[in-house]
Amino acid sequence: MAPAPAQRSKSWLGSLSTMTDIAIGLGVVMLAVTVLLAVISATGLRPNGLSFEAHVPAHLIEGLRAAPDALAPGAEFDGDVSVRMPASTAAQTALSVLTPVSGLLFVLAGAVILRRALRAAMREGPFTLTVATRLRYVGYLAIFGGLAHALIVAVTDALLLRSVLPDEHVAFSWSFTFPAPEIVIGFGMLAVSEIIRHGVRLREDVEGTI
Repeated sequence: MAPAPAQRSKSWLGSLSTMTDIAIGLGVVMLAVTVLLAVISATGLRPNGLSFEAHVPAHLIEGLRAAPDALAPGAEFDGDVSVRMPASTAAQTALSVLTPVSGLLFVLAGAVILRRALRAAMREGPFTLTVATRLRYVGYLAIFGGLAHALIVAVTDALLLRSVLPDEHVAFSWSFTFPAPEIVIGFGMLAVSEIIRHGVRLREDVEGTI
């Protein structure tokens, strides 16, 4: 005898909830390791600090331009050059770990909210206001968290750039990368939330007329 649709739904949601739990656990471990390495480096327990990579625009690096006849007339090098520093100061360590730490925090927050939505769906069913509200929170977090993380990346990259350039090249140069995937995911979650919310209202209207 085939399992009932409700049982199949709960089994599928249970598998998703388990996968989310595993992802949260891995994220917490990665966050703890990153913070621990940063603390060890900043407190001097690791004398040379952590290595980090700064992205320097090509036009700011002397000697990167080719000879006049190496490229077509009017052409020039563009894009970032990766500069790896084998050791770092405490400030550079803090800046270099801020990007991964903030990214992990936003992902963990979204995973926790999603896990709560899955648990609520297993208890009450997937088409409830509780599930819709929590999916809406995930959507808002993806949109605003994605924008905040992109801003953090832009500022930390700019500050790391200043820390590796000679004094005569010190200038606040930064670039902002629009977090398109996060924005799309966020609006998708908001759309699903509204669909569920609308379905709940329709069901209540139908039940009220019977």
